[in-house]
Amino acid sequence: MTKLSLPYWAEEYVAHISVHRPRMYKELKATGQLENVALSVDRSASNAYERMIQSYIAQGINEETAEMFADSETMRQYICLPTEADVPDLGNEPDFLPEVVDGEIDPEDLSGSQDLNAHWNSLNDSDVEPDEEIDVSNF
Repeated sequence: MTKLSLPYWAEEYVAHISVHRPRMYKELKATGQLENVALSVDRSASNAYERMIQSYIAQGINEETAEMFADSETMRQYICLPTEADVPDLGNEPDFLPEVVDGEIDPEDLSGSQDLNAHWNSLNDSDVEPDEEIDVSNF
C-alpha cells in the first residue's frame, strides 16, 4: 500500500477520517477522491490558520500562543468531523458539507447546516459559536 505524501492539514484530515469516519474514508479512497479532498481541506485550513494567527496577534497575543489557538480552532473547524456513530449520514447530507468552489472551501459555508451546528453545540460545553471570533486579550 502506497502512503500518500500530504501537507500537514491534509495529513491530519486523512488521519482523523480514517479513524472516526472509516466509511467516508473508504468511499473517498475507493473513488480516488481522497487525495483531492484532503488537499482541498489543507488549502482551506492553511488559509484559515494563517488568518487566525494574524487576528490573534493583532489582539496582542504573542505568536506562540496565537499559533496554539489557531491550531486548535483549525482542527475544530476543518479537520475533526463528527464520528459516524454521532452523525452517520454526514457524507450523504449535502448541507453538512461545506461547499467547495475552485478547489477551496467557501469560508461563508464553514459551519454547515443548522443540524450539524446543533449537534456540535450539544457536544461542546463552550459558549463559543462556530466561526465566532474569540477574544483572547485577557489570557
